[in-house]
Amino acid sequence: MACEPGCVVDTPNAPPLDVSVSAAQLESSSRFPEGARIRDLATAWAVLAAVECFLATRGYLPVLAWQYAFELFGLGILCISQIRLLPVGWPQSPLWPGMFALVMTLGWAQPFGVYGTTGVIAGLVVAAAGLAMALERVANARIRLAVGILCSVIGMIGARYVVLVEGASVGPGSNAWRIALGDLAEELAPEFPRSQSFHDAPPVLVITVDTLRWDSMREMTSFSRLAARGLSWQRAMSTSSWTLPAMASMQTGLPVSGHGASARPGGSTQGIDPEVAVLPEQLHAAGYETWAVLTNAWLTGAHGFDRGFDHFEQSLHPPGRMLLTGFPNKDSHDSAVHTTDLAIRAIESLDARGSYLWVHYIDVHMPWEHAGGWVAGAITLPDSRPYSAAERSEARAAYEQEVDFVDAQIGRLLDAAEAKGWLDQGVVVFTSDHGEELWDHGSTGHGHSHHGEVVDVGLVLLAPGVEPAAGSGTASLRDIAPTILAAVGLAAEGIDLRDGVPLGTIRSAWGNNRVGVESSARDERWRAIVGTDCRLRAYDLETDPLELQPVAMPLDHRVAAAAIAVPAPRLAGKAAEVVGQLVALGYLVEGDDGSGERKTCDRVLPAQPLPPGRREGAGGR
Repeated sequence: MACEPGCVVDTPNAPPLDVSVSAAQLESSSRFPEGARIRDLATAWAVLAAVECFLATRGYLPVLAWQYAFELFGLGILCISQIRLLPVGWPQSPLWPGMFALVMTLGWAQPFGVYGTTGVIAGLVVAAAGLAMALERVANARIRLAVGILCSVIGMIGARYVVLVEGASVGPGSNAWRIALGDLAEELAPEFPRSQSFHDAPPVLVITVDTLRWDSMREMTSFSRLAARGLSWQRAMSTSSWTLPAMASMQTGLPVSGHGASARPGGSTQGIDPEVAVLPEQLHAAGYETWAVLTNAWLTGAHGFDRGFDHFEQSLHPPGRMLLTGFPNKDSHDSAVHTTDLAIRAIESLDARGSYLWVHYIDVHMPWEHAGGWVAGAITLPDSRPYSAAERSEARAAYEQEVDFVDAQIGRLLDAAEAKGWLDQGVVVFTSDHGEELWDHGSTGHGHSHHGEVVDVGLVLLAPGVEPAAGSGTASLRDIAPTILAAVGLAAEGIDLRDGVPLGTIRSAWGNNRVGVESSARDERWRAIVGTDCRLRAYDLETDPLELQPVAMPLDHRVAAAAIAVPAPRLAGKAAEVVGQLVALGYLVEGDDGSGERKTCDRVLPAQPLPPGRREGAGGR
């Protein structure tokens, strides 16, 4: 019988109606069925994992199968946790996988500093929550799914971008954002495409090892291997006591005053003068394919070192390529193994003719990651306390361990170059930017002294028609660019090392990075140094190769006069205006920073003689 309106039908054994579900839950469940929610979340997490794996394969270090498996397993657990553990509603928005990637990356990269990054993370989470609530009100399932996929893609690429920005930060005046954008575009592009040169001249390979002492280089197997095939200088000379100006001289053929790359007042730096031609630009203009694989934070596009390169790879990105597994293997991002892998793949991609490759290793620079004991991983060796003879010996042994490690990797690189015919028909240069003091004169490090352990470097040159021999005269890093240009048939100004260096040629160096300004000059026998105290010290390298006993030298001696006359680089842009204002206000004396046409020292005096029996290395100076 039909029930009239208002009547009640008693149905036996019917389950009681559960009316405890809230109206919001009913609305949410009817709008977003559970199956649709699971699909959206699973898709968003899957896209995140796929984009991460794609970026990992674009990298230059191999990712092992177990690392991929662990990464996918971990992301799967996170997906299941979000589906099962969080309540129904906006906390299960497909926005969250992409936000997870960004927040996790910001947490360990800290590109804005600890407190700044904390604020950015908090802001991102609040913004994401608001967007998730707004997305909750969108009824169209396809829109929800598209938003989730887009956020996963943006989140993962954004996470990688944060890593690149952190790795590209090179100090005051750096253009980290531009560098990071270029690196990100490079990672998304096809890796190491086959290149084609348009010049039939010999290939050119330049190998530089950061912080490599001349007396350590001469003991390297790779040095002996190359020296047996070309010209070698066990004790050539750099143009400065630190990387930026020294490598700028190698790439330009100019002294520091000519190319301008140097330190500035206040701790900032300036790069190569944009008006100065650099070696890769000249080679590229002639049809060369130009590549660089570098591992020093001074050798960046911000300082002009990327000019003229078709491919500029700087291995400075910090660990954390994958979200959960971290870096793909145990090798440091700037390890000689990684650097050599990149360089070998570059050689395999480049033509046998008309190619230029510059490879720079940094492992010998502190921290010495392949050493043991108390020096393992030390960023610097402080001078604030005395070190025992045993500690000094251990530190020196650690340094040599790093040299041996790099030596083995350079051997791998030379094997690849020889297989391609570069050692037989190409131009090969092997040298360093500067050396390293290990208590030779009472201190450690570089960028603070112009003694031989810091400013002298080893140098080897292979070139068509060059016979094996010890090079004559005193070679300089300035000679490398003109020698390469001349060897490939291009116009060059300067000394061509294939002909040797005329005996008696005086070479000079200028500038320190952290302790005042020094200048120096030397020939085959004499070295003269104008110290930060404006006193000249001279050494007879024939009788005192370690430079422990300064000798009297007249200020008008040809080597002393050359050391005193070394010009300083001019400050570029607004830095020069600021210094001028400081001089006018009396805060600086003109030239105190080593800039301008005048030297730091208006008057140079002879050094005070040491007490009888006293040596510089025994007690400092």
